Amino acid sequence: MFTLRDALAPMLEAPGASRLRRRLALRRAEHDDRGTRLSAQHRNVAILQSADLAVPTEPGRSAELFILGSGPSVLELSDTNKLRMREGTTIGLNSWALHDFIPDAYSFEEVENDDYVSVAAGLSSVLARQEVIAANPLLLHLRSRLGTPSRRLVSVSPELHLNTRYYGRVNVETRKLRNLEADLVALLHAQRNGAIAPHVLIDSGFSVARMMSLGILRGFSSIILIGVDLNSSRYFFEEDPAYLARHNLEDFNPWISRSTNHDTEETLNRNFAASEFIPALARASLAEGGPRVYVGSHSSKLSSAIDVVPW
Repeated sequence: MFTLRDALAPMLEAPGASRLRRRLALRRAEHDDRGTRLSAQHRNVAILQSADLAVPTEPGRSAELFILGSGPSVLELSDTNKLRMREGTTIGLNSWALHDFIPDAYSFEEVENDDYVSVAAGLSSVLARQEVIAANPLLLHLRSRLGTPSRRLVSVSPELHLNTRYYGRVNVETRKLRNLEADLVALLHAQRNGAIAPHVLIDSGFSVARMMSLGILRGFSSIILIGVDLNSSRYFFEEDPAYLARHNLEDFNPWISRSTNHDTEETLNRNFAASEFIPALARASLAEGGPRVYVGSHSSKLSSAIDVVPW
């Protein structure tokens, strides 16, 4: 369908229209701020606070943030690597919940439709383990739509309910790669200067971007992307089914209609592929005085654009 946005695209994408694109993005951020508050109130959960996932100051802790995806390169992690991760701050995305390593926070979103309710149920059961409850992780949840049935949400045990935080999202207005980095710098600047609510994170249709935005906002010294491979549609628990067996899961498929490409590389429902957006956000972070971004393995498609962390 041809929209008003399509009709205005030549004007909006012009080099001199960056302020207009920023203004439109800020308006969308305000709208999502209100939506997040309403959704959190409806679900009786708190919204993400500025103090949540602050850079640790305890002795023996580092200012590194590890964002944990579920690509096959996760299986390359050594015990030494995991020890370094434990010394920093860790956020496990979606299917990371199947991994034995319990992070400081888990990040989830509602599943797409009823074809995936078994995925939500599986993640809910994994989070109910006593070792997870004892670790007391923060639970970050992209705000659900008000009409979303509970069966499409990852549920948590009563002991972790108070740890749940809802957050919103805002995307850049540009659809042109040439404008992307500068527009991200503008949004990061607005975010860090309070023009965007602290619980509204920069997004492009995938969790990695939102958690990178959070890490930049919090002021971590560096951000390391683990298992964010993008060159395969496989998961670490498919390469090593023992992870499923340990949780008594015969099958777990968070992406039913998959192709050989990773889902976030498809641009049917997003303006930029992850391999375009993530490096642009990494460069924007540095331009705005934020942390340097690394990938955890040469196996990642991103390693051609982002340095591999010197383990």
